[in-house]
Amino acid sequence: MTLATQVEPQLTISAQPDSAAVVFVYDGFPTPSFQAMTVVSESGQFLAQVRPHSYAVAQVKAGHVGFYAGRPELGYHEWCHGLRGEVAAGKVYVFSIGSMFGTGSLAAEHAPRFPAEKMGAYLSLFSQLGPDPTRAQAETDRVAADFWKPCVEAQADQEADLAKSGLEHMENFQGAFRVKPEDGYDSPLAVPEPP
Repeated sequence: MTLATQVEPQLTISAQPDSAAVVFVYDGFPTPSFQAMTVVSESGQFLAQVRPHSYAVAQVKAGHVGFYAGRPELGYHEWCHGLRGEVAAGKVYVFSIGSMFGTGSLAAEHAPRFPAEKMGAYLSLFSQLGPDPTRAQAETDRVAADFWKPCVEAQADQEADLAKSGLEHMENFQGAFRVKPEDGYDSPLAVPEPP
């Protein structure tokens, strides 16, 4: 955990008028001492680094997006995972991060299935992290060619294979590979005081 630190939790998560707020939550198992997961955009912008039992918030421009989660320090870009799609301005999107044996996973939470009040209460159980402004983007840039670029390319190949199989129309597959404008919560998303 070198690119983020704990910050005071926000009691409301808001999107800027021309942007969407994105929340990456890592409900890791079993202890926070496990390695952190780093999240970047398709364009190579550092978005978050989270450890188990934490979340981070970033702002992204509305429209087409791509998010990729992985552990560059392990060196295996094959273990990273991403999803692409569209986000709407003024909405808050929540993404769950998972990991097993070094591999990463990233999935969009669907606002219609997980009401805002429950999502806010869920986030209140975790620590909020913020980026280290002096290191986060520089480290992301340093490993871009060897880790993040191959990760993005591999994700595009997986999506192409999925399209050929016809499985991309199944709802479970869509959540694993696509984010849709309607997945977001209306801004702001209230996060109550920790219990």
